[in-house]
Amino acid sequence: MAYNEEKLTKLKSLKVLAERMKQECAAKESVAALERRVNELTLQGGEPNVITEVKVNGAAQAVDNKAVDIAVPVKVSELENDAGYQSAAQVAAAIAAAGHAGFEAAQAVPDAAEAKDNVLYLVMNDKTGHYDIYAKVGGEMALLDDTTVDLSGYVEKAEGKGLSTEDFTTQLKAKLESLSVATDEEVAEMLNDVFAAQE
Repeated sequence: MAYNEEKLTKLKSLKVLAERMKQECAAKESVAALERRVNELTLQGGEPNVITEVKVNGAAQAVDNKAVDIAVPVKVSELENDAGYQSAAQVAAAIAAAGHAGFEAAQAVPDAAEAKDNVLYLVMNDKTGHYDIYAKVGGEMALLDDTTVDLSGYVEKAEGKGLSTEDFTTQLKAKLESLSVATDEEVAEMLNDVFAAQE
């Protein structure tokens, strides 16, 4: 669009133009100031965005093209086992090597000097017809228990009877059946008599 250079411009337009020029000059001055600061840093030995050294626990790491590759362990086996933790295989081996108690049949009670630790010796008892259980305890042989099961007093199940069956004498049963039960009114009357006597 053509315009006439000899026409007068409005004061408002001149103010807008002046403000715009002021902002552009300020921006140019800020850029110039920043450029001067960067140049000063470069002269003092600064290198923007360049890592010169990275350390991990005091050990220098290689810097390649502004990058450092730090290996981080992702498996327990990659760590140093300075606490001496046991692996599953080591635990299983230790358990297998540990002494476990086991049974062993014997004709007679062995001498403590010949007896093995962690062995329970089964020796037939001719009187009971069951095994006695011996073990080495504190350097001596000790009778721990026997396999005898005492069933004396055991009552065999009778057909038609259970644990709640009334298996008491006829006399006690008759006595129980002859008892009379007080009614609610009789109980209330007795309570009134007792409390009235206390007052």
